[in-house]
Formats: sequence, structure tokens, C-alpha cells
Amino acid sequence: MNLDAYNHVVGSTADEFAATDLEIGQLFPWSVLKMHRIYSLPVNDVATLDGLGESPVKRMEGFLKTLQKEMDEGKEIMAVLCFREWMVRNVSVTSEMLIGLVQKIGVDDQKQEPTVAFMSSFAASKDLVELDREILVMIADWLGDMNVYNRSEALKYGIPLENVLACIMGSNFTKLGEDGMPIKDENGKVLKGPNFVPPERHIYATLFGTEELVAEYSEAQQRLNTIGAVSAQVLYDPMATIFEAEAQAQAADEEEPDENEADEHEDEDDVYDQGGAPLFD
Repeated sequence: MNLDAYNHVVGSTADEFAATDLEIGQLFPWSVLKMHRIYSLPVNDVATLDGLGESPVKRMEGFLKTLQKEMDEGKEIMAVLCFREWMVRNVSVTSEMLIGLVQKIGVDDQKQEPTVAFMSSFAASKDLVELDREILVMIADWLGDMNVYNRSEALKYGIPLENVLACIMGSNFTKLGEDGMPIKDENGKVLKGPNFVPPERHIYATLFGTEELVAEYSEAQQRLNTIGAVSAQVLYDPMATIFEAEAQAQAADEEEPDENEADEHEDEDDVYDQGGAPLFD
């Protein structure tokens, strides 16, 4: 597909999404759902092990193979990153060194030759800036692909992945110590604090206790509204508004010119012509 055709497809998709009136943050999961519809992939709107189009075992086997391919691609990126270290240190790189590198890292046999050719081209050009850009594109594409695979797989199982991620991140924030600071071991690894809360129970509630969560949220919101209504009577001083209005009125009065003073100036102007000379002595 050439760039014009690609832009046409992307533009049409953007127009279709805009017509849904969804928030921009929902573009990615919406796009994954659209992809599933186009390619007739399983879609479930509740968490389930049924409706996958195959047994859960087969589904997991297929997904693990997909992830393994991504791990293999990660090895290619690792090889290029190691080659970049040589470039930074101005090491004279030979073809034998590059072949040994991809073999040592375990790059897939079919990918070894193109990976070596890619590195050889930069070994010849010495263009480190462009090499960095190419590597960053590789990493971005690699990470993006894994996000798509994970979101797509979650949709097949009816798992609301964004909600689950919120549960996991909420759990991560409870790893802090009593002083609100992270706890790390001698190797810099973040440890779980005394108030750590695992995410599993929250994920369980997200998947199977939505009604209860909504009820709890409604109750909490009602309590907040009640507290706010009571607090407003204590925190809000109606006299403050009255004093402010009075001050504004006084300021407005001070800015308005006195009518008598204005008349005096008008009378003074009458005794002068336009040139400033008296009309009579």
C-alpha cells in the first residue's frame, strides 16, 4: 500500500470514529474492536472462557506463539543495540563480528542475514544519528504491536483491559512506605511496602462485581455530596460576598465623574475658541 492509500484508510477510520462521539482516549480500544469486526475475530463483552471460537487451551497456545515471535523480534533489536555500543566506542566492526553477534544473542535463523545487512550498512556510513532513529522506530513498533496483541486478546476474553490496568496501577501505588517514599533493596529493586494491596481482588470485583462497585461508588458519592453540603454552610461566608459587592460598588462610584464638576469644565470650555484664545476680555 502506498502512502496515499494508507492516508485514505486512516482518514476514513478517523471520520468513522469522530461520528461515534467517543472521547479520544477511547480511540485505541475502538480501533481494536473495529479490527476484530473486519477480520471476524472473537468479541465478548463480558469476561468468559467461552465464545473464543476454539478451546481456551488452543487460544492460549496460539497467543503464546504470538508472544514468542515478539520476543524473537526483541532479540533482533538487542543485536542492533549491541552493535550501536560498538559504534559509540568507535570499534572497527567486521562481518564476522556481526554474524557472531546475531548468533550469540539468538536471532532467528531467517532474520540473521537481514539483521547483519542492516548493521553493515551503518558500519559503513558511520551515521549514528540515523541509526538511533531507526532503532527507536523498531522499539516503538515492537512495543505498539505488543499493546495491540494484548488488547486484542483481552477483547476475545471479554476482559476490560483499561479497567484492569487501573486496578494494577492502583496496587503499584500502595508499594510506598509509611513515609510515602519508595522502598528499595541494595540492587535498586522496588519492594512492597507495609500497606501493599495486591490487585487480584480488585480485578475480581472489576470482572464479576461491577454492580456492587457501582453501588459502592454511588454510596461514596452520596456521602461526599452530603459532606460537601454540610461543609459549605461552615466554609462559605455569605457576608464575604456582601462585603465584596459593597467594595465593588464603592470602586465604581469613585470612578464616575461628578456631574457638577463636569458642568464646570463645560462652562470653562465655552469661553475659549478652538484655538484656546478667549472669546471676550
